Amino acid sequence: FRLPVKFKVQADPAIAAPQATPSADPEKPLPLSELKNFSLSPNPSNGVFDLRFAPETGPVTVLVFNQYGQEIERVQHNTSGIFEKSFNLRKQPKGTYLILVKQNGKGYTGTIVLQ
Repeated sequence: FRLPVKFKVQADPAIAAPQATPSADPEKPLPLSELKNFSLSPNPSNGVFDLRFAPETGPVTVLVFNQYGQEIERVQHNTSGIFEKSFNLRKQPKGTYLILVKQNGKGYTGTIVLQ
């Protein structure tokens, strides 16, 4: 048997929800295009593509994930200046891959299509 049940939740004005900027919220990363001097090309790609941007001061991690969420590449960048890397995913199957850039508690995401 199924009884109809409804719940009504009211926010308590005495309890303020924490506010976070979208760039600092790991659940809502920013697009890669918001990185300074961003370039990802060619896209779509035959498996080889270049990622370039000017990171903020501090360590940067670039991760590439396949369509199953498996990490297939990780690059750490600890120097100041332009980040520039050529990725070779020719041994990976065709499809859409997620690129995640993490720096200073912020996340930036985008996709690359392998044809």
